Amino acid sequence: MKEFYTRALVLGRRDINEVDGLISLFTQDYGKIVARAKSIRKIKSKLSAHIQPLNFIKVRLIKLAGPRDGFSIIDCVRDEDLSWPEKRFDMLPILGLIDSMAFELQTDRKLWAFMVGIMGKKFEYSEVTRALLLVLGFDPKEGECFSCHSKDIFSFHKHDHIFLCKEHSLKIPQDKVILLT
Repeated sequence: MKEFYTRALVLGRRDINEVDGLISLFTQDYGKIVARAKSIRKIKSKLSAHIQPLNFIKVRLIKLAGPRDGFSIIDCVRDEDLSWPEKRFDMLPILGLIDSMAFELQTDRKLWAFMVGIMGKKFEYSEVTRALLLVLGFDPKEGECFSCHSKDIFSFHKHDHIFLCKEHSLKIPQDKVILLT
């Protein structure tokens, strides 16, 4: 087993089994990591409060070997240097976009700096979304609708990585697109 220590932003949390969970993290040193957290749904869990979406944490992980290979969270604490006084619940869709688009174990210092920079400040949702797409390599200013080639883009399809105009956006389920207006 190898042990890793890094800063991370909690992107998401999903319950598995009766008391365990899968935690999606975007780390400063390793990029996106999905790690198992044991017993986080127990009342006396010391990790549960720290590994909530929107929290910056300092986390200790181990790399498991064998049939249950992957990462497991051993310990974590809130990162007071990167924490902000108010929760930015308006940023949850942004975290979902990063979670769905980032590849595991691909370090991205620009994306880390972007996330640290925006979490403590107030921005318009569309402004943050456009800036995030630019950091990820999709320039909304240069984009055009995949279907009709219109320059008047309205949304971004997060699974197919394409821009769409308003007319073609309405044909796609709203949970599959990110609105840019």
